[in-house]
Amino acid sequence: MNDKQPIFWYVVDVVWQTKRGKRVNITTRWKGMECVSRAKTLQHLNKDKKALEFLEGQTKLTAKKINFRVYNIQSQEVVGHSEVNLEKNYANEFG
Repeated sequence: MNDKQPIFWYVVDVVWQTKRGKRVNITTRWKGMECVSRAKTLQHLNKDKKALEFLEGQTKLTAKKINFRVYNIQSQEVVGHSEVNLEKNYANEFG
């Protein structure tokens, strides 16, 4: 199982901006959102498009979100290992 990538369950805080007219000045923060990802760090989590799309969908807000990203990881726990993705390919995906 050492060669398979771990899958993490995250509790994270996210931040994004919305645009009203020509101004981009409204910043919104949500705390305690949950997702799963194979990303190991905050920077890599922000590169995981599927995780970000899932988190954005959890907001259920219709306004267009700009600069949507995770800014804090509250907790990170291994919940399993990928059957398809190998550890040696991690750098190619998230690096």
